[in-house]
Amino acid sequence: MKKIISFVIISSLFLACNSTSNSDESHSHDTDSAKAEAASIDITHQEHKGSTEKGSFDRLLTDYITLKNALVEDNSKTASEAGKTIVASLEKISKSSSKAELEILESIKENAEHIRDNTGKLDHQREHFSLISKDVIDLITKSGTSKKLYQDFCPMYNDNKGAAWISETKEIKNPYYGSQMLTCGSVKKEY
Repeated sequence: MKKIISFVIISSLFLACNSTSNSDESHSHDTDSAKAEAASIDITHQEHKGSTEKGSFDRLLTDYITLKNALVEDNSKTASEAGKTIVASLEKISKSSSKAELEILESIKENAEHIRDNTGKLDHQREHFSLISKDVIDLITKSGTSKKLYQDFCPMYNDNKGAAWISETKEIKNPYYGSQMLTCGSVKKEY
């Protein structure tokens, strides 16, 4: 195995938050600091074709589910803690076979940092959760999962553009609206 001590992800792909939030929060994405932060993550490449290490990816999925459940419960503090845990989990993922996978993991990290750093701002956390959800769905599509999971969809989120998320249960519990519309959505796919 070759060890790659540092890498730089094209951060400009992830600068846009695709948000329609009505908040006054500013999204400061400094390209140089994002590149420097990306360069600080150690990632090991496999010489043969493989995918993200299953054990590490399963841990990331577990942390993602914790984040989803915190948002279902309208608990911004627990969501923030889950964001912190996701960032730590990503640093433990040590194997990847493609640049595309590394870019997805970097995007998850960036959005988890926003969730971690914005305790008390559920709308902002949910905005970044929708981006993490898209990335997690992409990783599941690329790498698969050993867990029984459900891809759910809320058609009303993001000004009726909708957003998907991954759940560990078939029962709909909407992380985008929490107690406001707990059962809004439907199961679109089973893994």
